[in-house]
Amino acid sequence: MQLWDTRLAYGRLSKLIHWLIATLVACLFGLAWIFINLDEGSTQAFLVLIHRSLGAIVLCLGLGRIAWRTANGFPMLPATVGHLEALLARTVQIMLCAALIVLPMSGWLFTNAAGDEANFFGQFNLPRLSEKNIPLRNAAWYTHQYGGYALLGLLALHITGALNHHFVKRDDVLRRMLPE
Repeated sequence: MQLWDTRLAYGRLSKLIHWLIATLVACLFGLAWIFINLDEGSTQAFLVLIHRSLGAIVLCLGLGRIAWRTANGFPMLPATVGHLEALLARTVQIMLCAALIVLPMSGWLFTNAAGDEANFFGQFNLPRLSEKNIPLRNAAWYTHQYGGYALLGLLALHITGALNHHFVKRDDVLRRMLPE
């Protein structure tokens, strides 16, 4: 298997980044679900720190992924994919990439506008995006919260499409992204 993408297939690097981001996003949702249900304290603060740090990693990976896709495009879809289905697939993929930027940025902005620092695994603070600003904090929070719900919907479409190709159409769409 080649490291780089070709016109017909995803390479090892794209697959690694895809599954790394998928794992991190699952962890971010899990952490958020846990810490929003905890009372304030050291455990909640630790989980928030991990959530923010993983979000910063997703932001960097998302920016890298967008740069890669902008420079190289996507591999061609198989002939089994019709025009409307291809349009839907690419739209969902682009919106997923956008969410990898919007969600971490809105979380970072929410943190700063609330008057807090966005700290990376307790090692250093990320640059401030804003001073304390409650209206901005509220807007960033709603963007982060409802963006998360939108991301779950996009993921449902993405996963449903992949499973449809694998189990119903029985083509190679899902297998093209599976690790070897």
